[in-house]
Amino acid sequence: MRGRFPVALGVRPKALQEFWVQGLGGNVAFLVLPDADFAATTPLLLFDRAPHPAAAKLLANWILTREEQTILTSSLPTNSARTDVEPFAPEGIGTDGKTYYEPDREANVGHTAETQAFVSDLLATTP
Repeated sequence: MRGRFPVALGVRPKALQEFWVQGLGGNVAFLVLPDADFAATTPLLLFDRAPHPAAAKLLANWILTREEQTILTSSLPTNSARTDVEPFAPEGIGTDGKTYYEPDREANVGHTAETQAFVSDLLATTP
C-alpha cells in the first residue's frame, strides 16, 4: 500500500482496517487467479482426548449457528462459510465448482513453508 511490495497473499480485511482508516488501501483488490486461487480459512479445532469433549462440541455448534456467524462477520470482520450470512467482503467469496488452495490445511503446511522461503529469498534480492 505504500509502494514497496505491491502484492500480498492471505491479507484479511481486518489487517487492512487501519490503512483504510488512514485513507490508504483504496487501491487494494482481491485478484482472481485461475491457476493459483486460495481460500482464506479460520480453522476451528477439536483436540483428541479433550477434557470435556461434549462442551467443545457444544461450543462449536454454537459458533457455527447463523446468529453467531452474523455477529462474527461484523465484528472480526471476515466472511462466513455459511451462505445464509451476509459476507463482510463479497469479493472474497469463492465460486461454486471451483477448487481453491487452502493454506491453513495441515496437508498444505509443507507447500506454505516452501512458498514463504521463496518469497523471503525474492524479497532479499529486491533493491
